[in-house]
Amino acid sequence: MENKNAKKIWKKIKPFTDSIDSFMQLILMNSKSNEDYARLYNLERAFTRGIVYAESKKYVNEKKPLITKEGWRMVIDGYAIEECLRKILIEKIKKLKKLDPEIKTANETEIINEAKDWSNLGIHPKIHEAAIKSYNKGIAICMSELAKLCKDQSLDFDAPAKQFIKKIFKNIFG
Repeated sequence: MENKNAKKIWKKIKPFTDSIDSFMQLILMNSKSNEDYARLYNLERAFTRGIVYAESKKYVNEKKPLITKEGWRMVIDGYAIEECLRKILIEKIKKLKKLDPEIKTANETEIINEAKDWSNLGIHPKIHEAAIKSYNKGIAICMSELAKLCKDQSLDFDAPAKQFIKKIFKNIFG
């Protein structure tokens, strides 16, 4: 059974996710290294999820927020977000299949699990906030903000504990 909110959210975010996907395909093709590719790939995922969250907030009761492991109070529909992320993954797989019909792709269970994992990833505050604010201003502003984030080499996607240790060593050893 499809979530009613997911249908509404998907209809609103689809033009945004299509634009993000097209833009990021070009950016990823020009990545300079495996580390740069990973940074940009993680940026795309975090930014896209922020877009889905931004629209999801419009369909949920604010008196019952979801509290994330980071302590953020989120007014979202988790099931609708997972459904939308699943649709995004399916769209990406369809595009890959068009380019290379022989490519091995994920099955339905793997897609569902990947969407669940994607929806439960930790939130990168800088990217999340940028996605939400720019989404509410339209596609042009959204894409402009994504382009700025693509240039930001300081984005760190390591686990918070690992980031903390890096920061300590940087402060100690300068």
